[in-house]
Amino acid sequence: MSHGDTAADTAALTTAVRTVAGVRAATVLGGGDRPWQILAITAADVSADEMARLLCEAADRQVGITINPEAVSVVQVRGDDPALTGGLEPALLAPAATRPALTNVAVTEQDRTCSVTVTVAVEGGGGYDGTATGPAADGVTEAIVAEATLDAVAPLLGVPAAVEGIGLAQLAVHEVALCVVTLQTEYGPLALSGSAVVRFGVYDAVARSVLAAVNRRLTG
Repeated sequence: MSHGDTAADTAALTTAVRTVAGVRAATVLGGGDRPWQILAITAADVSADEMARLLCEAADRQVGITINPEAVSVVQVRGDDPALTGGLEPALLAPAATRPALTNVAVTEQDRTCSVTVTVAVEGGGGYDGTATGPAADGVTEAIVAEATLDAVAPLLGVPAAVEGIGLAQLAVHEVALCVVTLQTEYGPLALSGSAVVRFGVYDAVARSVLAAVNRRLTG
């Protein structure tokens, strides 16, 4: 098939990756002058690396678009409960004393500018505020919330970090926020994924998905 229509390619890729056995939810980011990325919630029947390979094969075979497996982020879940609590296995969660908890997300819009302040708390370590601003436009606020959340936990990470992509996916009757955060470690870039079910609004879920991703780093 011909390519160049980013919206059409995104829709075709999304359909393709969702046909892979074990995929419970998936979203596709990129296109145009940006590299393609796949964020997926999958069953834990096969390894994350194998699932990334299968997703890339589906994209190539069904749509004719080649995606680097390193641009695929897979959150694996076992049964129903982990998927509804952020998509992380218990062994990957940091101890409660070091794991930041979301306490507030404040979004204000003025003069076509969106400003977000996110507050997180760490038991025994007080609170941390993060801020970010950007244009007040549909589909942009979620990214600003993610940036503000990452700014709040930056002092805890100890390394430069960036939000590579965010998305929303439907899993059964639940809407799920997905994100990829990349850390610049001494060993090179490290991509981490996180997810959170939308319970108290999209912005809250986006913030919690970022925290779910960075908790992997804070595990130590």
